[in-house]
Amino acid sequence: MVDAEITLEDLLLTNNVPTDIQRSTAQMFLEMNKSSLSEVDADLTRLRVEMARLCLEMTGLRLERDAISDDIHRYETLLSSARRVMNIPELIGEIFLHCILDDVASGKFEDLPRPYYTSYRSDTPLALSHVCRIWRGVALRTPRLWAAFTTATYYQSTIPINLRLSRSRSCPLSFGMHLGEIHSSIYESPVIAALSIHKNRWKNVFLNGHTVKKCLECLRYVSNARDTSFMWEFGT
Repeated sequence: MVDAEITLEDLLLTNNVPTDIQRSTAQMFLEMNKSSLSEVDADLTRLRVEMARLCLEMTGLRLERDAISDDIHRYETLLSSARRVMNIPELIGEIFLHCILDDVASGKFEDLPRPYYTSYRSDTPLALSHVCRIWRGVALRTPRLWAAFTTATYYQSTIPINLRLSRSRSCPLSFGMHLGEIHSSIYESPVIAALSIHKNRWKNVFLNGHTVKKCLECLRYVSNARDTSFMWEFGT
């Protein structure tokens, strides 16, 4: 059998016609290989079916795992220490206070970027009070949160400033104010009029105006405010 196989291998390298014995041996090898090929094809088909089943099973397990992970995350959130903070309004209030610029509350307006006190900024305390019922309650019970702000003399509506003045209660006020050029006199400014009612609460005041005259005029107007630290900047 071995000799025939070797002979067949040599014969494949030539154009010679095989003998009857060689043909018989070659036919036997052909049938054996066809049978092996059929077995391999059957194994591959079986494995493909098994792989498809496993892929479906893995997809199902991944979905199940994701659902379990979501449940774990939700329950961990429910039991987290951060959630327990919601039951400590005082702590939430302290966190809120860190959302306002310390430079405003301390009167260090010269360290602020110019757009802060010369243009409109979003109202951080107001934004915090609109997140949810709990946050709103905390914000309204934290007057210091409303006591540091910026404004401008050319604002026509006093609703925002009166909201600040009301919700800050008796807390000392620290604010920056831009002196505009719309009014011939700052006495006509509704914002100045609203602030002057609470001048006894002024603590740190920064004035930014276009002219020396306007800054000096404003300072003379509020010169009787006691225990107030004033800073001013001339020009835009």
